[in-house]
Amino acid sequence: FNPSWGADLWITNGEDKNGDNNQGKTLGGNVSYNHQGAQDKFVNLSFFTGPEQDAFSSTAVPGSEGRKRDRVSHGGQWIWDHWTLAWEGELLRETFPSAWVQGASGNTIRGTLTAFGTWLKVQVTPVYSGYLRLEQIYDDLGFRVNWDNAIATGHAMRVNADLRLQAASLGIERRMGPAFVRAEVRHDRINRDLVDRDGHVFRQVTSATLAVGASFGQ
Repeated sequence: FNPSWGADLWITNGEDKNGDNNQGKTLGGNVSYNHQGAQDKFVNLSFFTGPEQDAFSSTAVPGSEGRKRDRVSHGGQWIWDHWTLAWEGELLRETFPSAWVQGASGNTIRGTLTAFGTWLKVQVTPVYSGYLRLEQIYDDLGFRVNWDNAIATGHAMRVNADLRLQAASLGIERRMGPAFVRAEVRHDRINRDLVDRDGHVFRQVTSATLAVGASFGQ
């Protein structure tokens, strides 16, 4: 519309790997604001709704070309002086056959996930910077946070899983031209018991990471 405001609308045709019938359609949109056209100060809001592509044809869920998903996400970044603030939030609702979820009844059940993360960075000197990152996820059925075997085995895809995961990271970075050295301390916790490979039960863990890398670009 102008240097600050813009919008997009997407309509995606459905596809099924077992035989395309062109029935499913996914609708999406985005509204964005760039402060006075700046690329480092922006806010956006987007949504998607429709059947997501599955690896197989599932007629158990309305929309034979995939599970129905509705997603709303919001994010942005703002830079002023030596400070950078970035954030992202998401609301996701997904429909599953009840047979996939322990304790579910009826033909289908809808799962809900909410997530939010924020990142604050301060450039202390031209070569040194520090940052704080906070993250939180809530997954009522455990349908998205089941990438870890301990979570998948004990808490995923079940009614009243009510998984809450939180993480906080504190780090410092030193740049040397295109190269950097980054040291970070991170604390993770979950509201359910997990078991590590040694058989110990835990709900939280603290870790430290040292990374060395380089970035190149115009």
